[in-house]
Amino acid sequence: MDKETHETRIAFVNKALSNALSQRNASFDTIKNIAEFAKINLDADTSVEIACFFTNVDGKGELETLLKAIKPNNQVSNYADCLEHWRNCVGIDKVSDKEFGKLWIDFYVRWDTCSNKDRKQADRKCSMRNFDYVMQEKGNEIFKLDHELLAPLRHFLNLFK
Repeated sequence: MDKETHETRIAFVNKALSNALSQRNASFDTIKNIAEFAKINLDADTSVEIACFFTNVDGKGELETLLKAIKPNNQVSNYADCLEHWRNCVGIDKVSDKEFGKLWIDFYVRWDTCSNKDRKQADRKCSMRNFDYVMQEKGNEIFKLDHELLAPLRHFLNLFK
């Protein structure tokens, strides 16, 4: 979502679909809401349904915003939280919210949730670049995966059952 509205992002997706599908002379129902299916008719015999979802917290942000918000209250984040002081020092306008969110998550995962032993294999065990490993091995400890902010995402993913 970044700082855009749902409507702006849905319009962006619909425009991209229109551009991509016009080359095939395909027709599609425009997406009207997130987490609702729209039909694409690729040809007379083939159609698919698609849906979109935008990760955010209260209509703003992105995945990192959500991950920061679902950090357990009892999970210490001294290193990551100190980044606020650094950002103020270098100038808030010099580090975008998007860059800061990514940096905060990187510090949180690497410095606040990794043991000294794991840091010896930091790229594999302490990096969001290895998202699958981090979530499988530590996900429930470092993020509240049952957090109410994840309910809309759960609902969206359940549409595909």
